[in-house]
Amino acid sequence: MLFDTRTQQEKEGFKPNVDNSIKHPEPTKGEKFLYILLYIITLGIFYFAYLSRKNMLMRKMNEIQQASSVIQAAEKKRRATLLKQLDTVKGYANFENKTLTEVAKLRSQLVKLENEEDTATLRNKLDVIQRGINVQFEQYPDLKASSLFLQFNTEIAMQEDEIYATIRIYNMKVNSFNSEIYSFWTNCVAKKIGAYNQPLFIASEKEREDVDTSSLSNMNF
Repeated sequence: MLFDTRTQQEKEGFKPNVDNSIKHPEPTKGEKFLYILLYIITLGIFYFAYLSRKNMLMRKMNEIQQASSVIQAAEKKRRATLLKQLDTVKGYANFENKTLTEVAKLRSQLVKLENEEDTATLRNKLDVIQRGINVQFEQYPDLKASSLFLQFNTEIAMQEDEIYATIRIYNMKVNSFNSEIYSFWTNCVAKKIGAYNQPLFIASEKEREDVDTSSLSNMNF
């Protein structure tokens, strides 16, 4: 609207009415619905994110358990092969009392390991027994050169490669899991479900020793 500036202003001037009474803000029904909807959506997002992280951690923990069982299965397979080797030595030993006694002792140790659940303990004991078997083979050159002995050795070598592969997979899964539970905000979920860092598979002190090659200097070429 345009005003005519030529019109004379009233002497009383203009004073607007001011309402200073208390008035509480009141959202409309539509606004209340939007607030509730946003609250529900926010809660839903956080709950979905929590479940997603929880399921991820549980899945990784199961994968670690599975990888550990695969290592144990590979060690059990190695044990079965060593048993076959001992039976072969026993056949070649005929009735030599000393050798038969040693073979029987080694075989008894292998049998006791059938229910061994700790993978590291199983592996360490199998290493000791295998060294004992090799000592027995050294006493029989014909046996050492036989195709059956070579077959056993080849099979054990393949099993060793398989065991090392399963250990690498296990450690890879453990590293991934341990990295996840210490990152935000997965650490909150990990604490809620009681998750903690998983142990890496490490070699025993005996396995970390240097290989003794002093016997090579006494060999004739």
